Amino acid sequence: MRLTTGWHKARYAGPLWDEIACFVDDWVASDKVANYVASYTAERPERAVDDLEKRYIARFLPHDREIVTLDSDDIFLGFALQPNLIKFITNCMGGHQPTLHYYDIWHTFPLADGRDRIGSQGWHRDAEAFGKPNRVIKVFLYLSDCLEVGAGPFEMVGEAGPVSFSMRRGDLLIADTGAWLHRGGYSTTLPRTYVVWVYTDSDEILTKPRYNLTDEARAKFASPVLFEHRDWVTKRELLENARMVGSKS
Repeated sequence: MRLTTGWHKARYAGPLWDEIACFVDDWVASDKVANYVASYTAERPERAVDDLEKRYIARFLPHDREIVTLDSDDIFLGFALQPNLIKFITNCMGGHQPTLHYYDIWHTFPLADGRDRIGSQGWHRDAEAFGKPNRVIKVFLYLSDCLEVGAGPFEMVGEAGPVSFSMRRGDLLIADTGAWLHRGGYSTTLPRTYVVWVYTDSDEILTKPRYNLTDEARAKFASPVLFEHRDWVTKRELLENARMVGSKS
């Protein structure tokens, strides 16, 4: 089945649900997340930093690009490489074996209504793979209900026109975010929590990956290859150059 409409929605009833739900619920309820939200709302970073690093989202993996080592028993990698899921995404990519770029837990916490949209809260297409026109497929597994506008629902302009996705805890959304305009996370009254997995059809590998794998994990998750998806230093330099050019014109 291909994403001819730009998206596919289903209910997840797989064997990893209980483990994932328990892990994410504990993380969302942790002091670490509470402290992060309190710190952000008290000392909101500059707009340029927010756009670049998405600090308006509490994320499981660190914002500071610290390299993380993943084990063979990582439940999120286990989910990402389920044969049926890989088969589906491979089909979406026209038979090209997908590469898993990263996964993360994203917890979007409510901020005041009426503020400007930041970063991916505005309409965009993804260019996760080095700024090149690679296919980008994202898989979202929702750990909270997202049934109201105030929760910042995912929106997409697909084959059938604009869609605002009403998602319940346990719903799964697979979206072609490289091909179709989309936005989300403009939360004003309710938080939105999900795990996101990002796949592309790029075969390139950065010299400084975001992740390390233990030997056991490398053997178990040999394919697709797991690696960092973006050169942030280069991107920062490009943004600075664009600002300088804009200020001179």
